Amino acid sequence: MERGREWYDFALIRMPKTKEKLNGDTCVAKILGFVMYKTKGALTFKHIMMDDKTKDEVLQSTDKTRYMIVQCEEEFTEYKDITKSFVKRIRLQSHNHIHIIPIGCIVGPLLVVPDITGRGVVSKSSFIVASGYHKWGSLFRNYCRRLRNKRESQQNHREESSNDSNESIRDDEESTSSDDTDVADDDNNADDYDDDDDNFDEALM
Repeated sequence: MERGREWYDFALIRMPKTKEKLNGDTCVAKILGFVMYKTKGALTFKHIMMDDKTKDEVLQSTDKTRYMIVQCEEEFTEYKDITKSFVKRIRLQSHNHIHIIPIGCIVGPLLVVPDITGRGVVSKSSFIVASGYHKWGSLFRNYCRRLRNKRESQQNHREESSNDSNESIRDDEESTSSDDTDVADDDNNADDYDDDDDNFDEALM
């Protein structure tokens, strides 16, 4: 209870490793409570899924692992998903999907608030998730770095486009100048041709 109200913590967890799956998926989970099995013979996750013990071995064993009862989200969330976008909207599975897993599966804390789906309507299954407060400094720094790199890339692209445009203008000016020179040469040739005609007429007279 927190200030007279129901309160639950959330965490990013990694599903426990088993013999069939060495690397578990990560997801956001609502922690409902913690338990320990103090009597022998408990069919715990560690005994069955991790240690692969037989029934007879379990009956003679005591599991001293501390477990947590969690309600997981419908999809899987990687840590990089939160670090890139700052926040992410999730939806929890129904209460029929409850898992009891070792407390060592916790990857880190999360900041989670209920999702407001309408005016005065607060969802009980949809939440907004963000990284823990201790990660905000690095998240903002990385975001600013990505934003700066994006702006520099856009600036370089504009400069390259401007340079290409200037080169195109210079090429057009050079082409126009060349055409003017050709016209002038043609005029000179025409004058020379007229002079030849005059000389030819004088020779005949």
